[in-house]
Amino acid sequence: MDAVGRKNFVGNAIYGEIEAVYSESLAGKITGMLIEENVVDFNSLLTDQGYFNMKAREAYNLLM
Repeated sequence: MDAVGRKNFVGNAIYGEIEAVYSESLAGKITGMLIEENVVDFNSLLTDQGYFNMKAREAYNLLM
């Protein structure tokens, strides 16, 4: 899978969970921030709930 395909896969996998916590109006922005960030570990986003929550919260805080 190429980089674009990987980003799409991860984005689709995490969007629903982000939307459930942060609202539909912010879910796209937060998801985009996470998949465009070079230092985010995609594997950990998908497998480590604590890491996922921390990164989503960081993105949310940047938006606020």
